[in-house]
Amino acid sequence: MSLFDKFKKKKEATLSEDAIRWNKMFELWSNGDLPSPYSELVGYYGEVSGEGHYCYFDNTAGTYDLEKTVEILAENLPEKLSENLKEAYALYVRSLSEDDEEASDRLHSEMYECDVVYDKHQGLLEVMLQEYANTL
Repeated sequence: MSLFDKFKKKKEATLSEDAIRWNKMFELWSNGDLPSPYSELVGYYGEVSGEGHYCYFDNTAGTYDLEKTVEILAENLPEKLSENLKEAYALYVRSLSEDDEEASDRLHSEMYECDVVYDKHQGLLEVMLQEYANTL
């Protein structure tokens, strides 16, 4: 056993049961083994927390059916986050058809406000995801 293995085991031993289950949920998600709607919820949580709605929509549109993904999220997110998602998505769709740079910038700024609302209520989603993770 190397010195690294000793530290790794010690670090793993200090994780709470909730943290271990949370990590398992993200591992399942990264392997594509997390069922819907939790797969969509974890993806949303990770991307919006890190990069905001605009990047989340852009990244998701390149890989998945964005409209269907937003529909799944809207049906499963806590109400405050669901309404915020719908608003951010409407702004995103409008920004795609906007030719005027100033108007597009205004829409992106409004979408940033949705990021602020998400940040304020992110804990609602974390509780929901932790409850699911605890079933794993």
